[in-house]
Amino acid sequence: MDINEIILEKVRRVKHVALDMDGTIYNGGTLFPFTIDFLDKMKELGIGYSFLTNNPSRSTNDYLKHLNDMGIKASKDEFYTSAQATIDYLRLYRADCKRLFILGTPSMIKEFEEAGFESTMDDANDEPDAVVVGFVLFFVGKSFSYLFISDNAEAVIPMVDTYLRCVGMFMIPLYVVNCYRNGFQGMGYGLLPMLSGVAELIGRGVMAVVAADARSYTMACMASPFAWIVATVLLIVLYFYVMKDMKRKLCLQ
Repeated sequence: MDINEIILEKVRRVKHVALDMDGTIYNGGTLFPFTIDFLDKMKELGIGYSFLTNNPSRSTNDYLKHLNDMGIKASKDEFYTSAQATIDYLRLYRADCKRLFILGTPSMIKEFEEAGFESTMDDANDEPDAVVVGFVLFFVGKSFSYLFISDNAEAVIPMVDTYLRCVGMFMIPLYVVNCYRNGFQGMGYGLLPMLSGVAELIGRGVMAVVAADARSYTMACMASPFAWIVATVLLIVLYFYVMKDMKRKLCLQ
């Protein structure tokens, strides 16, 4: 049997696919050339799919319009955003939280209000039940930190800002690490995610020792980003091993 037929046969066993959006089915406002054919093939094979995103800056309606403008017909039932996940969490575990102070875009705030929550004013006398943060902390984390610091803020806030900027610049390697780890785990290669964890631990330890020797706070803040980069390099190498091993297994079946 041809390897493409083997892969297609295995794909037919899939019941549902969760799809990321930006960078997966489109890039900004440009649809990838394979997207429509891929979605049509999913429907042809009877495989359901949902669109997921961790970007809460747009509401579900905004995302629907964005996809429709690019030629993808979708419904609200096919979407799940981090804002919706937060709404579901509050309803399930914090039903007492009705009044929210929301740090986010107008589109995000509107989504919470349409879900039945009340958005409080930026006023010390307007006390909320909970705070919901949808901003990128890389840019506003320093200001957000004032909510938790009452003493010695002038000394602490610059350190918070340095840490958030060091970590924020290296979110992409962290995303790569999580994608590869979870992917390998789901494919049955349980040892490989553990090896990447060991590599991450070693990388973090090395940077911590270097930072301590240099007495550098900034270098200490870079311990986690450096660990993510080390783990990413290892996982990319392991990816080629996994693909080669999977191809070998498929050919043997």
